[in-house]
Amino acid sequence: MAVAAAALLIVTCCDSGGRDDDTKPRSARWQLDYATTSTRDTSVTDIAAASRDEGWAVGQDIPDDGFGEFFLLHRHGTAWKRAEMPLQPVKGAEFDNDYMHLDASSPDNVWLFASQITDSVGGSVGEPTAARWDGRRWRTTSVDFRVWDVAVLAPDDVWALDANRAVGLHHWDGERWTVHDLPGEAVALSATGPDDIWAVGSHDDRPATMHFDGKKWRSVPTPELRLPRPVDGDASLSDVVAVSRDDVWAFGSPEYWTDGAEVREMAFALHWDGKRWRKAPKAIDTTLRSQPELGTSGTPDGAGGFVLSGGLHHTDDGTLHTIKQPKPVAGRSGKITKADRHQRFQISDLQLVPGTHEIWASGNVSVELSDGTTFLRGVIASYSTGG
Repeated sequence: MAVAAAALLIVTCCDSGGRDDDTKPRSARWQLDYATTSTRDTSVTDIAAASRDEGWAVGQDIPDDGFGEFFLLHRHGTAWKRAEMPLQPVKGAEFDNDYMHLDASSPDNVWLFASQITDSVGGSVGEPTAARWDGRRWRTTSVDFRVWDVAVLAPDDVWALDANRAVGLHHWDGERWTVHDLPGEAVALSATGPDDIWAVGSHDDRPATMHFDGKKWRSVPTPELRLPRPVDGDASLSDVVAVSRDDVWAFGSPEYWTDGAEVREMAFALHWDGKRWRKAPKAIDTTLRSQPELGTSGTPDGAGGFVLSGGLHHTDDGTLHTIKQPKPVAGRSGKITKADRHQRFQISDLQLVPGTHEIWASGNVSVELSDGTTFLRGVIASYSTGG
């Protein structure tokens, strides 16, 4: 098993310093708040914002072969620091990055889910596991399902999508998990409250959305999409961002053939206005179709808009802003070289910090080395959406 380097670098952290976030101006670029200093490839894969000065993140060392070791980060105040990982795989196994998830509703209600594999390509799946932070310590809890996505709303209200059963959904009521069946296959969740939860995915090879009103899950029709013919008729939604009850965005990326051989992806978006799903307004629809790399996963911005993982900020008035890449960090040499100034920030997860207009994002920066190869340094960044 690979061993993670212990050294860390805390990059200048953006802190409100007691200022009212409502008067904080919108950032022009992502600001790096944390970066690893390991000489091995690393990435920060998932993040949970519990409050403006409390957060958790999980990262992974990425070896050339074999297993990579996961590590936990904790922000209490303004700095991200290493913390003890509460979950450990059995001997000879490692956690699978696809099923490692963090989410929180408050500083004393943070959940971490994981699932084990017994070889580096996931050929044998082990037992799933979970832990909950109560504000003082992590306590492990048993689960019998692998988690694809999770929405933590309260200590007695957690929803988790079952990765083994596409229509399977599990609910935690504070004492036990109960199983629910969705009317379609789902891969992502988003909620504005316990009686306004959305799940998105696909049904009969078409985009599907499902809604929970506090009592029952029901399927909600989506509009026909005028897109190039998808491969095998497959078109689905990959993420959903609930800004408010009458302002929800769903994102997808159908695959289709080009020139009879090459498969490409094209992003699209749908918008819920409180009554029905419609195609996204032309500005964002055109942008996502022409630049799918801007990302199809996102989070509310705290001011009536949302931010996508590719660095696109859609404000409440429909204006689109491209968030600039963060300033470069040192590569494996420990110095910022000419090549490093062209590094790219890749986001794996992002969340709005509760009660603020600030986004935290986890991921990595790609650093070009002199031999033409790429080195990944795990980072956490922040962006102020203004307001």
